[in-house]
Amino acid sequence: MANETLSINSPGSALGYPLETHEVSLRETFELLRAGRWTILIATAVVVLMAAALCLLSTPAYRSTGVVQVDDPTRSVKDAIARKAVTAMLLGSPVQTTGEVQILRSRRTLDRVIEQLHLDIEARPLRFPLLGKALAGGDAAPAGAWWGFGRWAWGGEQLLIEEMEVPETLLNQSLVLKVTADGYVLSGDWGRELLRGRPGQLASSADGRIRINVATLRARPGVRFGVTRFSHDDTVKTVLENLTVEELATSSGVIGISYTASSAERARDFVNALQAAYLQQHGEKHSANAKASKQLLEKQLPRLREQLAEAQRELSDYEREHGTPNVAAETQMVLKNSLGLNTRRLELQTELDRARQLYGPDNAKIKELLQAIGSVEREQARLDERIDTLPPLQQDVVTLSRDIKTYTQLYNDVNASMQNYDVAQAGAVSSVHVVDPASEPFKPYFPRTPVILLLALPLGLICGVLWIFVQRALLRGLDHPADIEQRTGVAVYAAVPYSPMQGKLDRSYRKTGQGQRMLAASAPEDDA
Repeated sequence: MANETLSINSPGSALGYPLETHEVSLRETFELLRAGRWTILIATAVVVLMAAALCLLSTPAYRSTGVVQVDDPTRSVKDAIARKAVTAMLLGSPVQTTGEVQILRSRRTLDRVIEQLHLDIEARPLRFPLLGKALAGGDAAPAGAWWGFGRWAWGGEQLLIEEMEVPETLLNQSLVLKVTADGYVLSGDWGRELLRGRPGQLASSADGRIRINVATLRARPGVRFGVTRFSHDDTVKTVLENLTVEELATSSGVIGISYTASSAERARDFVNALQAAYLQQHGEKHSANAKASKQLLEKQLPRLREQLAEAQRELSDYEREHGTPNVAAETQMVLKNSLGLNTRRLELQTELDRARQLYGPDNAKIKELLQAIGSVEREQARLDERIDTLPPLQQDVVTLSRDIKTYTQLYNDVNASMQNYDVAQAGAVSSVHVVDPASEPFKPYFPRTPVILLLALPLGLICGVLWIFVQRALLRGLDHPADIEQRTGVAVYAAVPYSPMQGKLDRSYRKTGQGQRMLAASAPEDDA
């Protein structure tokens, strides 16, 4: 039977041929790969060529980076209390870097950059399919066209559109701008002419719904450009997909900005424009806060002046009635402590009034200020108990001296703060500055040709080896005479090994009709 197992005395076994097993030896694997070496080389070459074509035909992407730093002018309310400086307290809220990252990605900031760089307008020269970009020349001047291919751009073309308005039905649709001898023609689908214009002039369609202002146009007559006006939402979405904003180190206030674009100039200009827009927006906010703080201080200044004058009159009246008091050392110490607590309480109250104008009642800063005021008032209450133990004359001295010194110091601080706010309102002071402006990238971020080709080489080898094993599994043959005996039951007493040399002799004879076809005569050392 065909599926019977050969006995040890079978002819195949007598000849020394192994019985069929499912084990794959290292020698058989090596012989299989050696026999399919050309297949492996061809597969490797195909993968490498495909990778090279990908690098050649892909649109290069450039990435530019920049760094900004956000300084915290207050750190915390406790630090401001320790410094006992009204100016530091009122310069602004503690900076949260996470919030600044979101501001950099906000529409309010991005809209300025989109408007400045016209990112909602795309203009690209139409090149010959597939190979046009690879064959395009430099950008010194528009390159000449090949015979019969004058409609395509071959390098050096430039189109800059300052303004473009289209109805909603044409948003996100590619229009064709064809260069003519005296200007250009803008066409829609199926070649429908929309308008005609000249560079440097605002052109409109007959119904006035389409407007375009081409600032720069450099190309041969007949060359076409693809022009698209994107919607605002799609433009912002595309910008955010190519924009990366992240804090470089935890709680450092240093924010890294990177942007990927199809040209090195666009990537650099975007990062620099975003940094400038962020600084301008932050300066406007800083100036507005300074203006509000100054207005608050201007309202409080007359009241402080009246309180100071009242404290001075009371001290003068007391001195006329009781003479100049002799202050003991203990009283001076109590007076110093009471003065410090009173000044700190008034500073915190001023900051609380300002915070209530800017934030809601549940804001964390307002709660923190209320807790700080409560802590100061508790210390004042304990100190007042100590003052009550002093003689009546010393109590009056402490109260009068404390009031006049407190109002004097606070009045001077408010005047100095108003001068600082004048500088801050003018934009001369800012807690945000550029650490590293963006520079034009020298090499494209994608594709990285050397890396891709290096990865394609082992990938091609793996594909070739896998194909050999798949082919072996699908086209399974008989390797040994014992396989024939096991599957057919026919005894095999002799076997001639396959000779590649015999095939070469046969092909040579069929081609020329001459030569030796006998293997023994041409290759006597061959096993066959």
